[in-house]
This record gives sequence, structure tokens and C-alpha cells, in this order.
Amino acid sequence: MGKVCIYFGSSTGFTEMAAESIFDCFPEGCCDIYNAVDDTVDVVEGYSLIIFGISTWDYGGVQEDWQERWGELDNLKIEGKYFAIFGMGDQLGYSAWFQDAMGDLHSRLLALGAFPLGYWPTEGYQFSQSRALTDNAKFFVGLALDDANQDKETATRIQTWHKQLVKDYQEASGERLFD
Repeated sequence: MGKVCIYFGSSTGFTEMAAESIFDCFPEGCCDIYNAVDDTVDVVEGYSLIIFGISTWDYGGVQEDWQERWGELDNLKIEGKYFAIFGMGDQLGYSAWFQDAMGDLHSRLLALGAFPLGYWPTEGYQFSQSRALTDNAKFFVGLALDDANQDKETATRIQTWHKQLVKDYQEASGERLFD
């Protein structure tokens, strides 16, 4: 078991592809990956850094696999652990709900006593509202991806976010994720 895990749900494959790209950024043996369609959310409890992947559907809803797991979050034991979130959304088609599911998940994880990492700047996005913004609205509460409108940005954003996440974790925890 690595120190890091990725837990995601995906209907159309875009969130899954992003999860696999993030997984590939880590050295072999450092990271494990789980799909919400197959695994209960408590599989993440033994990890030091938990990366969640979620997409926003329609008018601010969570992806269908996450709907099945949403109630499990109430019993998740991750107090004192570090987490990060990446979200998939459509900033033009659903501008008033962009990344809302990521914001909702962030709130749930904070309430469990976990520590967030990996906030991402809002610069370069076009949306009208989002529940996934920090209080000053300058950052998303995780990596905001939009393969419907900005698919050419995804790979670079993931690589940049991964580097930031590793640095943030090491600064916050005082531990290295890998050698």
C-alpha cells in the first residue's frame, strides 16, 4: 500500500482518465487507485494523502457512482488526514454550477476533520457561480478540469497540480510522499 490513494467516480470516462493521469504522476508503489463503482469509500482510511475525483452533473449534482457512496462519507474516519480533490465540469454549458460537486465534497471532508490541500486558481476559467470557491473566490477548493471546453489544458494542469500537491503535503505534514 502506498501513502497516497485516488478515489473517483466516472460516468463518461473523463474523470477516470484524469484519475489515471494523476496516478501516473506518482512513482510506482506510491499510489493506489479506486473506482467508486467497485469500492466503498472507506478504502481510503489507511492513506496519508487521499485524492478524490468527482464530476458535477447537470445543475450542481454529483456523479451517479458518488450518489451511491455519498451516505458512506458520514462514517469515514479521516480526521487528521490530508485530502485533495479534482473535479470535472462544464464551465460554459453549466456556468452557474461549475464544479459544485467538488465544493460539496470539500465541505463534507472538512466536517470530518481532514485537512485540505491542492487549491487551484480560478484564473483562466469562465463561469458565473460555483460552490467550489474559497472564501476570497480566487481559488477553487481543488483542481478544476473541464474536458468539454478546455481539454487541451488538462494534461498541463494535472502535472502542475501534482507538483503543487506533493509540495503542499510535505510542507503541511513534514513527511515526504516518496524518495
